[in-house]
Amino acid sequence: MKIKQASFSPAELEVVRTNVPNAREPRLAIGNFVSLNSGGAPMIVVETSQGIVTTAWRDRAGKTHEHTFPNQCLKRTTIDDIQSSI
Repeated sequence: MKIKQASFSPAELEVVRTNVPNAREPRLAIGNFVSLNSGGAPMIVVETSQGIVTTAWRDRAGKTHEHTFPNQCLKRTTIDDIQSSI
């Protein structure tokens, strides 16, 4: 099997994450509102442990979902952000 390799110039690269965590920013805690860095439904943090965050959210039908994500996949969201997305 041959592994494909590619190289890119800096002009070809695009920044996809602009919310790099600030060391002074408090860690995510139970009750914080978050969303995926890639977008999606607002979620609430229900558990955190060693860089892993469990979140819960409701879909449009009102069904509750829960999923675990690495901390790096999430960004803090505010109530204003949530209300503007409704």
